[in-house]
Amino acid sequence: MQTAKQLASLSAIWAHSDHLSIELLLGHALLCDRAINILTHGTQKRALLFLNRLFHNLTTSWHDALRDAFIDLFIVQKEVVMADFPLHTTESAPEAAHANLQAAEKKMGFLPNIFAKMAEAPTLLEAYLTLDGIYAKTSLSPVEQQAALLAISADNQCSFCVAAHTGGIKKAGADDELIKDLRSRKTPNDAKIAAVTRFARHLNAQRGWAEQTEIDAFLEAGFSHQQILELVIACALKTLSNYTNHVAGTPLNEELKPLAWKADT
Repeated sequence: MQTAKQLASLSAIWAHSDHLSIELLLGHALLCDRAINILTHGTQKRALLFLNRLFHNLTTSWHDALRDAFIDLFIVQKEVVMADFPLHTTESAPEAAHANLQAAEKKMGFLPNIFAKMAEAPTLLEAYLTLDGIYAKTSLSPVEQQAALLAISADNQCSFCVAAHTGGIKKAGADDELIKDLRSRKTPNDAKIAAVTRFARHLNAQRGWAEQTEIDAFLEAGFSHQQILELVIACALKTLSNYTNHVAGTPLNEELKPLAWKADT
C-alpha cells in the first residue's frame, strides 16, 4: 500500500488546522488517527470502505483544503484496490475473450480499456458486446441511442462511459451544443433528445418503476411503447459497463482523454 503518499495527504489537513474550530479539529484528529490506523494496518477492503464512508459524509462546512486532502486520500486508496483488476491485452486475456477483444480493437482502432477490464470475465465482455449490437438495432436513431447512454452514464457518474459516448454521439452527428448539455446533465434544446434523455434518466433512477406521468410525457413527445422498452436495453447496457468501471477502476484510454469528463463538470 502507498502509505507514505496517504500520510502525506493527511498532513495537508494539519497544515490548514488554523482555519478550524477547536471542536472540529478534535473531531478531525480522531478521524486522522482512525484513517492512519486502517490505512497502515487494515485490509484494502476495510480501508476503502472507511474512506468511502468518510468521503460521502463531508459537508460544505468543512474547509476546502481539508475536504480535498481526504478526497486525495480516498483516490489513492481506491487506485490501490482497483489495481487488483487486470487491464488485459488481447494476448494476456483469457482465451475465451480473445476473439471479442480482437474484433473490438479492429472496429475501434484501439482497445477500449473497459473491454480490457471486462475480459477478465469473458462472459461479461460477450454479454456487453452482444447487447450493444442489439441496442444498435432499436428503432431509436443513432443520436437518440447515444444520448440515452451518455445521460445514464453521467447520472451514474461513470467518467469512462461519458467520454466514450461523447465520442459515439459525435460520430452519430450530434452538434457541440447538444453534447455540452448532455455532459452537463442539462435539458437539451432538441425536444426529441430531451424526451429520450429525460425518460432514460428517469427509468434508470427509478430502477424501472417509471411513473405514469413520465410515460405519458414520453409518448406525447412522439415516441412509442416499443421505444420505452428499448430504453430498458440502454439501462441494462449501462449497468454492465458503468458498474464494471466503478468496481474495476477503468482508466481512460489516451485516445479518449480529449473527451475526459468529471462528475462536477
